[in-house]
Amino acid sequence: MKAIFINSETREITYIDNAGDLGSLYLTLNCDMVQIGDFNQTNGDTLWVDEEGLLKEQKYGFVYKTKEFVGSGVIYGSNIGGDNVSARSTIDDVAAELLFYRFETPETNKTI
Repeated sequence: MKAIFINSETREITYIDNAGDLGSLYLTLNCDMVQIGDFNQTNGDTLWVDEEGLLKEQKYGFVYKTKEFVGSGVIYGSNIGGDNVSARSTIDDVAAELLFYRFETPETNKTI
């Protein structure tokens, strides 16, 4: 199925194809636990992020619809039964509401 991958390290938003299961999310996000970061009530798209992102030494993140996330994210669509399906949003839809950022070090207050 088609998903949208938000790669905060490379600052790219791309389409990816995968099975849409938990294993695919873990591999894509390079994590052991995921959580829903945002749910679009209009079209059923769901943003998935690393649940432990704040606990890791990651230097990158993104803001999506005013919510801040550490690491990267994946957007799938969802059906009435709650299963993941192909994303309905486009890359342009996502890019219009997304801002990438890098963390600053407290010692120097400079961007890493």
